[in-house]
Amino acid sequence: MPLANSKIPYAVAMATPRDTRAVESRDSASRGISHSVFRDRSTDEPLQSARAWSEPLRGDWVASRLAAKRAAAALLAQSGRAPKEIDIVRAGWDGRTGQAVVAQHIAALTPTRVLRVPLSLSISLSHVDGHAIAAAAQHPARIGVDLERDGQIAPAHAHYFLSSRERRDQGARTLTELWALKESAWKALGCDDTTPFRDLELVIDAGGCLRAVRLGATVFPAVAELRHPWPGWVAAVLVLQGIAA
Repeated sequence: MPLANSKIPYAVAMATPRDTRAVESRDSASRGISHSVFRDRSTDEPLQSARAWSEPLRGDWVASRLAAKRAAAALLAQSGRAPKEIDIVRAGWDGRTGQAVVAQHIAALTPTRVLRVPLSLSISLSHVDGHAIAAAAQHPARIGVDLERDGQIAPAHAHYFLSSRERRDQGARTLTELWALKESAWKALGCDDTTPFRDLELVIDAGGCLRAVRLGATVFPAVAELRHPWPGWVAAVLVLQGIAA
């Protein structure tokens, strides 16, 4: 699904287990394993206890933050801004979207203090099995991404998350692609578990392109793209374009 001409600039980046290993190897060679890689620098506390911090969880977390840093840097470079160091920190929990994150510019770093300047960016990320995708857009734009293994959604489950209109307009899109698009829309809208998944509807035109997202009686013009970043994977990116009258 190609992205229609978006009025809103945005950037997308990926990360793989190979990228994560490269970061860890570089940090280990320079100063031992960098605790900043495994900590939430907004609190200076470990993200997980030693017992809970499993290798898969750690790999997912590092990959997703690396992808988010890359996406934020790429977006800022489009406007001629290039912060030397960007940090991705937690911003609380946000329902199905999990842990919301924000981007900060590390403006100054001393042995006793880190000066962070918030960046006015909307950040969305998704990770599976050490692979991650992230996207960034300038506020007040809203963006959402999702990453899935292809073929994960069984046909029998379609009626649980697709409306009759979405099933009618499915076209050549697979169920995994439609699931990824809906997850991306969910994240972009900031929905939580109080909103049934089927209350959110994708509006797809006759050519198979997503044109809007409907939530209740409100229609949000949107554009989206589907990617297959690696064999057997599906990624979706969705950008809200405003609110339709």
